[in-house]
Amino acid sequence: MTKLLNKTLLAAAIIGVASATPAIAQLRGGASAGEAIVFKDPGFRGQALTIDGPIRNLAEARFNDTISSIQVRGTWELCVDPDYRGKCTVIDGSVRKLSDIRFNDNITSMRPLGGGRRGDRPRGDRPRGDRGSDRAPVVLFDREGFGGERIGIDGNVPYLKNVGFNDRARSVKVRSGVWLLCEDPNGRGRCEYVDRNVRDLRDIGLTGRISSISPTVYKKGPDNHAISLFQHPDMRGAFLGFDGAVPNLNQYRFNDTASSIQINSGRWLVCEDPNYRGFCEVIGSSVWELKDLSLNDRISSLRPYDRRRDRNSGNRRNRGNDYGYNTPRPRNADYGGGQSYDSYQFDNPRDRYGDRIPATNRNARQFCRDNGYKRVDEIEANGSYLGCVICSR
Repeated sequence: MTKLLNKTLLAAAIIGVASATPAIAQLRGGASAGEAIVFKDPGFRGQALTIDGPIRNLAEARFNDTISSIQVRGTWELCVDPDYRGKCTVIDGSVRKLSDIRFNDNITSMRPLGGGRRGDRPRGDRPRGDRGSDRAPVVLFDREGFGGERIGIDGNVPYLKNVGFNDRARSVKVRSGVWLLCEDPNGRGRCEYVDRNVRDLRDIGLTGRISSISPTVYKKGPDNHAISLFQHPDMRGAFLGFDGAVPNLNQYRFNDTASSIQINSGRWLVCEDPNYRGFCEVIGSSVWELKDLSLNDRISSLRPYDRRRDRNSGNRRNRGNDYGYNTPRPRNADYGGGQSYDSYQFDNPRDRYGDRIPATNRNARQFCRDNGYKRVDEIEANGSYLGCVICSR
């Protein structure tokens, strides 16, 4: 009788413990609709707790700051402080390693978004879709012009699928720092540095294509690029460096912005219109003030200069007299020692391929002869190139 009574009491005790903590179990089947299952170890392993509604403080369930992986159905908000405050993030799917989104052993409150009992959302709290963006240094939006649903990011996210925003971003706001946006997980594929707002991610070719994001710093200074554009004269202000062709600087938000250029290698064709059209210059050395070339705040495209390519007739339409090169201006009788209208001025003279001409007396004489004149009356240099030549018959 005593043994039977002991067994009965033991069974009752086990049932009592199970009733007190019904959510703690080693679960295998995954979360049901509207549920979340949190685990103490990565990979959905270790002690687990099933949550089917908002929980303001996980300390009450002895699960505060101990969660390393989570299975969910639906959309859930996870926060590091009680009452859904502090740093928060939103997930739309299971996360095998919460360290990937910097929430490992760091969750104190959580709730389903758009669900739960009335009154569970604190007054003045963020509406669905805001996702902590009021404090986040960078915010992704699923519509152009900073519209639609948004998600605030404050650290490395190797795969945006884990937070329900993979291939959804179409605009981005940057409140602080420099961020690397990549089209593949783990910072792979095509990436772009972003340090300011981008109203339409089509401008940098990443609309609906971002899969990972991470804080970073610019890895190269102006000396490490073949060509660097600066916002202000004398190589000052914000800069962008390139090692290859850029058909449209608008995609880097640097269109019509450059006031000086640093050349570290090669010769470059810089043009006032996209796709290397409009007024163009070939430069092979740094330019401290682009106003000297009439290109201050006017450059929209650039590429390494290919002399053979630019001699082809197909490209010559973008060069030469199409843009007023080598157009003579007659001088009156009071100029040039009474030459009357036999003297003509050429501003920024070019050779027959549209290249600028180094400033030497010999080159000026040859230029005048090539254009049907007998002698040089006056030469004015613009940097290391001929800026003005007056020829006479």
